[in-house]
Amino acid sequence: MNCVLPSNIKTRMTSMEGHEDSQKDLYPLGFGDVNDVASFIIYLLSENAKFISGQNYIIDSGGVI
Repeated sequence: MNCVLPSNIKTRMTSMEGHEDSQKDLYPLGFGDVNDVASFIIYLLSENAKFISGQNYIIDSGGVI
């Protein structure tokens, strides 16, 4: 089993007033988009990743947290 560990992703919850402003300096590449994570999950579910297992994948745009 693989595990995908995303950091701040642009959603309705992270769009709440002040959240993005308070966190933007911690993420050099900015907040991720839902598609950034979904694309990677689709890859892991594909035949191309059939030999990959037991890994933790951090998707955090270079965040410092």
